[in-house]
Amino acid sequence: MKNLLYSILTICLLYACKRDLDVLPVERPFTRDFYVQGEWRDTLPTTFLPFDYTVGKTVKAPVDNQYTCKSKSSFLNNRKRIQGNLYGTSSTNELFFIRFSKPGTDSIWTASALKDLFIPERVFPISGAPGEVEIGFEIPWVINSYWVSESWNAPHPNGSVKIIAADDYEWEALNGLGNLVLYKGLKVKLQFQANLGRLCYKNLQLQVVGEAEIRAGEASLFFEY
Repeated sequence: MKNLLYSILTICLLYACKRDLDVLPVERPFTRDFYVQGEWRDTLPTTFLPFDYTVGKTVKAPVDNQYTCKSKSSFLNNRKRIQGNLYGTSSTNELFFIRFSKPGTDSIWTASALKDLFIPERVFPISGAPGEVEIGFEIPWVINSYWVSESWNAPHPNGSVKIIAADDYEWEALNGLGNLVLYKGLKVKLQFQANLGRLCYKNLQLQVVGEAEIRAGEASLFFEY
């Protein structure tokens, strides 16, 4: 009788182990959907340095959080604007953003409006004119800067943004109330290069202190409608 109980217990344990193995998570290859990469140089150094911010990857040891990408729309001076933001060590201070705008009366972007904006092969110039595309980039490794150098205040604005592809994209996430929310938009791939007004605190005031530059830039960003 004792041997029979041992046999039954053994079978139950093996079955339980088999069930546990059946429900183990499946390892899936990482998909590099959203990223910003390129080369940059500050006002003084003459050497271009590479950068690569990939959403879902760890920022950099010992920092535990990951790069994230968010879309933001706004309305200013009779123009509706939308920008793709990429964050790293902070969820409020961008490492990189790119902002597009067009005449409008509100900040609402529909799917058709975004698709009319992000036409493949379309090129947006950067020359300092009002309403142009704008690029912002936080110069890496500058301690306590927390300010993004931007194309609009460059001493010599120059550059361009080219749309490579724009595809429908949607994903789900839990909001602060625990409700599942569906986000819809476009995954836009683009290439860019730009001069940036180098921002820094000087004499207790935020000032343009030089000109940084980005070249061979490429990004895949989410723009929500």
